[in-house]
Amino acid sequence: MAIPGAAMRSIWERFAVPRQGLSAELAALFSPLPPGTPILVHSDLLRIGIPDGLTEPEAQCEAWIALLMEAAGNRPVLLPTFNYDFPRTRLFDPARDPGQIGALSRHCVEHHAALRTRTPIFNFCVFGNDDLPLAAEAEPFGPESLFATLHERNAAILFLGADMIANTFIHYVEERLDIGYRYVKPFPGEIIEDGERRPIDFRYRVRPRIDGAVAYGDLGRPLLQEAGKLQIAAIGHGTAMMFRARDYVDLIGGRMQDDELYVLTPSSRAVIEELYRRHGRPLTLGKME
Repeated sequence: MAIPGAAMRSIWERFAVPRQGLSAELAALFSPLPPGTPILVHSDLLRIGIPDGLTEPEAQCEAWIALLMEAAGNRPVLLPTFNYDFPRTRLFDPARDPGQIGALSRHCVEHHAALRTRTPIFNFCVFGNDDLPLAAEAEPFGPESLFATLHERNAAILFLGADMIANTFIHYVEERLDIGYRYVKPFPGEIIEDGERRPIDFRYRVRPRIDGAVAYGDLGRPLLQEAGKLQIAAIGHGTAMMFRARDYVDLIGGRMQDDELYVLTPSSRAVIEELYRRHGRPLTLGKME
């Protein structure tokens, strides 16, 4: 059943937030960051609001990109455009494969595909890029990956209305620590660049195909807060959280060195401990599949 125009306008008005206020709040959050610091943005923008009550989804997305770029100043902004089809299709076309994690990710691919990184599954559109690499990486969280570059440059990881469960950076920490509860699986395939297909020996750590095997808890949020390394700010109608990449690697990675299963829920921990008892640690592709 279609929503009448008046009712739809009422919805937009309820979520409307003045653009000028959003810009000022974001700029205040970003102002302590050194020039050139990359900002990776995980977002749930309806929790924040709609800039100036714009009614068209395309206009809303462009407004958010402009707001983030304006507030970031000379800092690169990375917006996730993740697409999870590659393990099935074994083909990634950065210009065509849609972003699958919300309207902003779809919009970025449809209108800014030239800015998209070429790595299958875990890719981004990078706005205001200086020298962040767009090239495809066979190991999306490996030592040569974009995530490694974000660690090296001490990027800011921002959750704009999003919960910490969206924190993809945890997979980089897991890779650095060679954790045992995920195992490396190869997905050889192709990527399309400049109209040509090019082979890629893509591989990354997957979770066991067992219900509840890898379920994340708070992903270290209390530890970051206790250490004073998590910024929390009111933005629009919602909340933003932000931490720095090196702080996360040092704090959460350090805790995981002592307790590898630290980021898992209690029930997930129990499942993994049972899998370790049955199959040994680390879990491997040969043991699990």
